[in-house]
Amino acid sequence: MTSILLVDDDTQIVRAIVPALQVSGLTVKVTTNGQDAINQVDASEWDALIVDLGLPDMDGKSVIRHLRTKFTTPVVVISAQHSAAEVDAAKLVGASCFLHKPFRTPDLVQCLSRLLPN
Repeated sequence: MTSILLVDDDTQIVRAIVPALQVSGLTVKVTTNGQDAINQVDASEWDALIVDLGLPDMDGKSVIRHLRTKFTTPVVVISAQHSAAEVDAAKLVGASCFLHKPFRTPDLVQCLSRLLPN
């Protein structure tokens, strides 16, 4: 089964995303901060990550940088930050896809389906 690590501290976003991903046949683990995400990346292999840039303990880009030292796992960034500079910075550190909050969950599922092997 395809495993997704969702890194976001916004409970409303998590409650919206997790069921939509599960209905799509994905297994989802949620973490709410960057350090726990880094620990999860070190402990397990993931098919994809969904990372918010605004985490309580660090910038989501730090999580992506850490991931990129070991893996080429696809990363979808979800963020309320809408500046072109922030999108470019996220892609520079290794984001595969960037969705601006608020976004539609079907758009997230579609983005993941493009990134994950069939």
